[in-house]
Amino acid sequence: MAEIFYDGFDKYGPQVSNQSRPDLATLMVQGEWTSYGQNSWIVIPGLSRTGYAIHNQGGTEGWVTKTLPGNFTTLIGGLRFSWLSAGADYAPMFKFMDITTTQCSVQLWANGTIGFFQGGYNGTQIQASATSISQNTSHYLEFQIGFGTSASYEFWLDGLPIMTGTHSTITNANSYANVFMLGNDTGRTGLNVVAYDDLYLFDTTGTHNNAPLLVNPRIETRFPNADAQTQWAATATMLGTNTSTTISTDGPGATLWLRKFVSKVNQTITSVSTVSNQTNGAAKYKGAIYADASGVPGTLMSGGVEQVGTTSGVTVTSDLLTPQSLVAGTPYWLGFLTDTGSFLFLNDIQAFSFVVARTYASGLPGTAPAMTGGLPNYMVWGNCVSAPTNWEAVSLNPNGGDYSVITSSTPGQQDWYNFPPLAPSQAFIYSVAAKGNFKRSDTGPRTVDLRIKSGASDSAGSNSGLTAGTAYGWKDSYFPVQPGGADWTLAAANALQAGPKVAT
Repeated sequence: MAEIFYDGFDKYGPQVSNQSRPDLATLMVQGEWTSYGQNSWIVIPGLSRTGYAIHNQGGTEGWVTKTLPGNFTTLIGGLRFSWLSAGADYAPMFKFMDITTTQCSVQLWANGTIGFFQGGYNGTQIQASATSISQNTSHYLEFQIGFGTSASYEFWLDGLPIMTGTHSTITNANSYANVFMLGNDTGRTGLNVVAYDDLYLFDTTGTHNNAPLLVNPRIETRFPNADAQTQWAATATMLGTNTSTTISTDGPGATLWLRKFVSKVNQTITSVSTVSNQTNGAAKYKGAIYADASGVPGTLMSGGVEQVGTTSGVTVTSDLLTPQSLVAGTPYWLGFLTDTGSFLFLNDIQAFSFVVARTYASGLPGTAPAMTGGLPNYMVWGNCVSAPTNWEAVSLNPNGGDYSVITSSTPGQQDWYNFPPLAPSQAFIYSVAAKGNFKRSDTGPRTVDLRIKSGASDSAGSNSGLTAGTAYGWKDSYFPVQPGGADWTLAAANALQAGPKVAT
């Protein structure tokens, strides 16, 4: 097995000041992680040179768990971390558990040393590191932990040993762990705040990745940027995003509000959507798309069907009276006309949108009037069909669910995608993972493979025949070597193709 799980935390979306729709904990438990407590996790810039990291806001209670694929007597792993701010006394970092019983845990003390405990945070301390770290510095912590009444353990910080010994690392009769928990489940607030990135978990079996790496590794995530083969159907794509990167909301009042988007591909837009943050049975909303006129809204291309009434947190969709063909690389202005009863989620706080006061009864103007620019962006997106390619539907980050999706019900159908290159300084590639977010939309079982092709060989990797559930969930498969059996090289990784296959 060796590779049990790794997560670079890159596929949960861009940097946010806070996260509202969807919240980060919900994204994490779409298959990759198993459960969470509290919604206090947020995305921040990565601790390594690529991607993103996560942390718990303000030292509050909040955790995620990963149920492991078996009972493990020894586990190997590592994660990058940074001590962001000092709290009352310590920072809960991670635990190993047997279902609900904590076997052992690791925490960061207020003096910058790392403590290893039998049982939960502040349980029986087994050892504390002599080495201490400073705030706002990034480090890589690795470990090999045996689980038993007299089990060996060893920890490394930035590749150097900091703790080693033999001790009881369990609190029940079972000499194993089968759950990994990241974060704080103590019920206490005001603790040290720690950010996490580049997590891996291995076991000791197999011929690859069966020992700590000790090289300060990082996980680079890449999303498709071109099709190589498409047999699945591009059912829906989005112009924009249905993810909010701020908890802010606002009432636009009686206005015409528009934001510029550029279509990546040729496609047809059929409707415009937004999300209300209030329930109001009388609020009115009408979608619209305008052509671009030298960087400002120009001619009305189509208005939308009036929608009356909103429910907090529920998408409101206005079908366009005339669906519009969009041209790749061309800018368009999407938005809506609202009355005074509409209160909406903001997509972000960047000042990209244009607005003008307009009574709802006046209707959508045939040509956009002079508008005030530089305003925050309400959450809005266009729902599109008939895209000639598939890659853009599966490259949203976070994923768009039913609003951006490819589908297939034919066993054997396979898509292959190309990806942007890895960082040139990547010295050695220990493993490659293929990950996808799936659900089953018909009755009966459905299974998928996440396959990688390298040269003439392709493989389903460590996990084949993955079962798709009735709700979207992340699936993964790991490839410690190329499908043909050779070790990975930077050139081979940059040339690979990956994609989903309907297994059954």
